[in-house]
Amino acid sequence: MLDVPSITFLSNYLQGYPSTVLVVSHDRAFLNEVATDIIHQHSERLDYYKGANFGGSIGDMDAQVTLANILLVADPIEYVLPNKADHVQAFIDKFRYNAAKSSEAQSRIKKLERMPVLEAPESDYVVHFKFPDVEKLSPPIVQMSEISFGYSKDKPLLKNVDLDVQLDSRIGIVGPNGAGKTTVLKLLTGQLEPTSGLLSQHARLRIGYFAQHHVDALDLTTSAVSFMAKTYPGKTDEEYRRHLGAYVEPSVKFTCFDA
Repeated sequence: MLDVPSITFLSNYLQGYPSTVLVVSHDRAFLNEVATDIIHQHSERLDYYKGANFGGSIGDMDAQVTLANILLVADPIEYVLPNKADHVQAFIDKFRYNAAKSSEAQSRIKKLERMPVLEAPESDYVVHFKFPDVEKLSPPIVQMSEISFGYSKDKPLLKNVDLDVQLDSRIGIVGPNGAGKTTVLKLLTGQLEPTSGLLSQHARLRIGYFAQHHVDALDLTTSAVSFMAKTYPGKTDEEYRRHLGAYVEPSVKFTCFDA
């Protein structure tokens, strides 16, 4: 993952690059800086938007869904979904050569030709996370006092660091690559031992840690259910499957757990 100076350099470089560039990124600010066009991949199709405002493109997508809903409700005769058009076409095929119905069939042919076909409005699948309430602990929660650390004695990464983490703390650690951001987290979680100084944690503290390269720490030979059973024992396989299934889009849920 690039640090802030690297992202700034890459952004400036790509803006002045003389050839075509295709960028895949989750960083909206970065896309706003470098993109002239946005391609939104969803629902097994690609939608194209002009302009370098990714947030605006998302707004355009929402506006299109809203417009489609308004038109379908306001004038369902003039604006039809594909399956509605099929019904109109079926009427035409049935009665276009019927003397009594031919004029009405011709009228519907002309109307069908004028009808703009609207795709059924779709909304993105939303995953809802629910975390259990945590136990209220009295301070101190986590404290670093005069902490020093280095992977080698001649190259210390941290020197005499003091840090006090409270239960309601929201701390962001920033700095260039190699400065020791991940090292600080590993010291706080107890994955690393400081070379000097004191690290103290509340006796009842439980830490949830999601690593930058979390997948590298997973055993890819085991199933998701087995991982849950090993990490959070005490429930049935069905309960683990239900919990995992809550984070999977319904259309792919069954293939997700296919043994």
